[in-house]
Amino acid sequence: MRNLNFNKLKKTFLTAEIGINHNGSEELAFKMLNEAKKTGVDAIKFQTFRTDDYISIDEKDRFNRTKKCELDRSFFEKIFLYSKKKNIISYSTPFGLDDLNFIKTRSPIIKIASGEITYNELIYKAALTKKPLILSTGLATESEIDNAIKIIIKANPKVKKDGKLLLLHCVSGYPTPINEINLASIRFLENKFNLPVGFSDHSLEEETSFFAVLAGAVAIEKHFTLNKKDKFIRDHAISFEPKEFKSIIKKIKNAEIVLGNKEKFIQSSEKKNFKYLRRSVAAAIDIEAGTKIKKSHIKALRPLYDIPIENMEIILGKKININIKKNQIIKKSFIK
Repeated sequence: MRNLNFNKLKKTFLTAEIGINHNGSEELAFKMLNEAKKTGVDAIKFQTFRTDDYISIDEKDRFNRTKKCELDRSFFEKIFLYSKKKNIISYSTPFGLDDLNFIKTRSPIIKIASGEITYNELIYKAALTKKPLILSTGLATESEIDNAIKIIIKANPKVKKDGKLLLLHCVSGYPTPINEINLASIRFLENKFNLPVGFSDHSLEEETSFFAVLAGAVAIEKHFTLNKKDKFIRDHAISFEPKEFKSIIKKIKNAEIVLGNKEKFIQSSEKKNFKYLRRSVAAAIDIEAGTKIKKSHIKALRPLYDIPIENMEIILGKKININIKKNQIIKKSFIK
């Protein structure tokens, strides 16, 4: 996975974000991984944390809800090994320094969550691992993103050149209203920071990820669930079930086909129409044999038979050897 280069992705890198939708159940987490793999995603993401180092007891209800979703370190040992056997990439978001220290030798990719974009020490130490980093930008200002990138480059000066840093355009609204998705930010971030940019999708519409790819996203992250009606945590409601994931994967593949490549050339389907749509040099008036051709004698008419209109100069001043009727195409054989 150290060979992963975000600068050279050949197709959209699609991550199913299980996050904490396992509800704190290892059994459910393994089941979700297996079901996510069946959809055809490239990777699966979890969240690694210890609630005591993550949520303040000042928010008791939130603390208790989060605690219920906390999985033991031994789970992550097992899930990363299991993922390798299943030939699927699994990686995680650390929410603290101890979490990072634990996953840095286990997770092939390190994801920095939007809420941690100002957690400078975590970002710096994540970059020191030299592993591929994904930096989400929800809730962030342009200057905060710039600062985080500078911290990463300080820790790993070759991170951009080596393609080890991916930005994610993200709106931390759960769900994100369609009028706030702002996919134009994808190209903005790409041009501003000279980095590949993906999209972390918190919308409810299947089309959003499709549009994101058309807008320039090289990666998509979307929450995954087996039951979006599950009320255990709010993330289920903004997640997609396996059937929906298969649908967006199909849409993304279609987006990639529609995008094609950055070269401009004549496509196979249009070659047959070349002569019917291009114009030839033709007679604007009746022209008698022996007449020297002037520009006023000619016009541009379809189809293209012999002399393209852009090459009309080759017959100007030349004599015609036969009578030509108005609107007749002039061929090279008509010229002395």
